[in-house]
Amino acid sequence: MTQVRATIWTVVTLVVAFAVIVTLVVVVARRGRDDFGEGRIDDLTSAIEARGLVVCSATSSPGNGNSGSISSEQINVARPDGCGDAITVQVDGYSDADARDAAARNAEAATRPRRYGTVFTWKQYTIYLQGDDASGDAGIRDDLVAAIDSVGAR
Repeated sequence: MTQVRATIWTVVTLVVAFAVIVTLVVVVARRGRDDFGEGRIDDLTSAIEARGLVVCSATSSPGNGNSGSISSEQINVARPDGCGDAITVQVDGYSDADARDAAARNAEAATRPRRYGTVFTWKQYTIYLQGDDASGDAGIRDDLVAAIDSVGAR
């Protein structure tokens, strides 16, 4: 009788664990993304500057056809007079929401290089923000997250 109870509890535990995992997968897969639309990188850089940060440099390039991006911009951001300790924000543009959201999911699921931390979606863009260890001033990243949030990125 004891073995039967142990077996029943084992089965119940496995069923509950499976249900929890399935629920988590569904919730994560349906995580909200920003509505797809026309955005301007100038709006993002204005929000960054409104937080007291400066754009040290920005480089634009054509997108990476493999991921579906049609444009890519790397923006190096720091405190005034601190461009030697900048954080890179990568903004990739996409022609449709499916490509943008797939790129964001892939970046979230993949093992990312050191110093990559957070992926946002905003209008037609994915925004990749480096992790806390990217700069000696962790407050820069906090201000960047606030700036990114202020334009409506998710």
